[in-house]
Amino acid sequence: MSDARPEAAGAAIPMASFERPSRGTLREGIAAVLGVAATEIVVVDRGDGAASTYPTERVTCRLADGRTVSLFCKYTGGYNDLIQDHERYGHRGGVQYEAEVFRHALQGLPVTVPRLYGTHRSEAPPNLWLILEWIDEAVPLTWLTRSDGLAIAGRWLGHFHALTESRLPRLEDEGIVRRYDAAYYLGWARRTERFSRSWHAEHPWLATACRKFEDVLAFLLEGPLTMIHGEFYGKNVVLRGDTLYVFDWESAAIGAGEIDLASITEAWWRPNEVRAAEDAYRSARWPSGAPPHFAERLAASRLYCGFRWLGDNARWTAHSGPLIQRLEPVAAELGLI
Repeated sequence: MSDARPEAAGAAIPMASFERPSRGTLREGIAAVLGVAATEIVVVDRGDGAASTYPTERVTCRLADGRTVSLFCKYTGGYNDLIQDHERYGHRGGVQYEAEVFRHALQGLPVTVPRLYGTHRSEAPPNLWLILEWIDEAVPLTWLTRSDGLAIAGRWLGHFHALTESRLPRLEDEGIVRRYDAAYYLGWARRTERFSRSWHAEHPWLATACRKFEDVLAFLLEGPLTMIHGEFYGKNVVLRGDTLYVFDWESAAIGAGEIDLASITEAWWRPNEVRAAEDAYRSARWPSGAPPHFAERLAASRLYCGFRWLGDNARWTAHSGPLIQRLEPVAAELGLI
């Protein structure tokens, strides 16, 4: 699987580094979530899960009534030495937060996401399991060669943002998802400026764009807001036929929907595919036409997404020359340089 971001390789914890539950423990945990006796479950197969900063695995079970279920299990707890600073300056919420997003924000929405079977707590590590539906025969978007895959993602995203925009009052009143504020955005710009000092001689515009990022925050804070996925990248989006499913919701937040659009169209896509995705997004979210300043919000979102990676880890930033080059015309478009 290819990925545009410099730190993508090695971001996930390989199962070889993690002592996964024994077959018996696994059977008991799944049985508790499914509400059946452990004796009614046979674990048929176990395999690697999707890319994630937490250990994951795919589990196939056969039930007493003959049905076969495919599960996606994500684990946390008991191996803190393998995950350092996972929260990432308020960007990620962890497995428990993701479970609450599934239960209280995604439940009942007419969009395709994997089914939440439930969570399981264990006294022995891993202490918390998130158990979702595994989508058989689905392919991550980053693996696809079909030219319409990105447009399908843009259409799904526009539909999702239209639905959740109307639900924001409840999501905020009940504290279900966090909200991006000015301090959150500015933190990424400030860390980017600090982490990228070795690049300042080659790219003198970068420090200026970081310091002036506050000038364009209104596009992210005051535009039509919605619930966003937060890491709407190809590794978290899978297609089965023409149906798209979205995993890894632990970065869900209230913010500018264009952030998700900027994420999924980030780098390595053909320009015509990016335009098709943007058109599909606008048509699905705003059938009567996009509101003013859509282009500026999208550009500000692209710059934020770049800062999100450059301001995450100084070691990654040191190897991020291609990403920095892609951000220069974005900063110019916004009038920051």
